[in-house]
Amino acid sequence: MNGTDNPGAAAAAQRVDLWLWHARFAPSRTQASNFVRDGRVRINKIKAKRASALVRLGDVITFTGHRVIRVVRVDALSDRRLGASAAVELYTELGDTTQQHG
Repeated sequence: MNGTDNPGAAAAAQRVDLWLWHARFAPSRTQASNFVRDGRVRINKIKAKRASALVRLGDVITFTGHRVIRVVRVDALSDRRLGASAAVELYTELGDTTQQHG
């Protein structure tokens, strides 16, 4: 796996904007930060107030992007942005994605 090589990774945390970008849910870190700033990201059902909010292994992230609601569990952290095929190893999709109306 291309995640962190830190043996203490279970206790590790990462900024939510970085994690969203590394996992390829946002095309740039700025866009990931904007998701948070716009109130479109929740960590364990609590709205993230800052892009620097931390996510840990097992956390559930709910966010909206491109008119779709996504719910994912953080399975791994990464120290860099991964290719699409490797990025899917960072998370597990929980439930169906839902189209927003409007």
